[in-house]
Amino acid sequence: MLTYKNRSGLFVRRKLLRNIAGEIKTFLQQHKNTQIIIVHGAGQPGHSIAQKYRLASGVRNNRDKIYGSLLCNAAIEKLDEEMIAIFLKAGLNVCTVDALSVITQKNKKMHTFDTTAIKNALAHHTIPILHGQMVFDNTETLSICSGDTIATYLADHFSAKKLLFASDVDGVLTKDPFVFPHAKLITKIATRDILHSRQTTLSKSHNTDVTDGLLGKIRSLDHLLTKNSVKEVVIFNGLKKERFGLALTDKKFPCTKITLRDK
Repeated sequence: MLTYKNRSGLFVRRKLLRNIAGEIKTFLQQHKNTQIIIVHGAGQPGHSIAQKYRLASGVRNNRDKIYGSLLCNAAIEKLDEEMIAIFLKAGLNVCTVDALSVITQKNKKMHTFDTTAIKNALAHHTIPILHGQMVFDNTETLSICSGDTIATYLADHFSAKKLLFASDVDGVLTKDPFVFPHAKLITKIATRDILHSRQTTLSKSHNTDVTDGLLGKIRSLDHLLTKNSVKEVVIFNGLKKERFGLALTDKKFPCTKITLRDK
């Protein structure tokens, strides 16, 4: 969402990032005790490199894939640097927490996550920013740890009140909106219906995305369904102006709210 996925190379939506930074700043000025953690994805360059080197299938000491993994991370870091610069210019206290340094995986699944740096950032009124990337894996050498996986883990770990997913569509719809323009938005869906509802069609990303787009976001919620740590998940269109600000509050706007536990 932060990059133009139909273009080759790093084309950052800078105006969008400036708008997001402004909306977050306004929200925090009005809610001074609220803490925010931001997690973003790999962007077009990261996904393209991951696809080129077939990183989703694992690395397993393959020299070319190890190189591709590091190349992928370097591309994502460029996107992160742009985001950090824009947010700092907007007057937000932000810092990057590198997932490669704090996360290890095993069999492509998260194994350990040292959240000390994140806790320290929050304690000092700073927004930690993480992103999906290649991390060291005890069995695969390196493997993909998606932003969605990181976000859901942190929401559970810190008992977040709300978990927000910004997408390029308004939320969960009855059909794929890119194929069926008249698809209807489902504004609320219960826990039991997230992956098994007959009224929804969850599609993968329409561009180069090795983490399955919106479908990947929904699947990443699986482990939260039984832990009852997050009260509500909101999926909204991050490309539309003022939606971030609305999503942070409890105001009504077009989105899908997924209730993970009874109120």
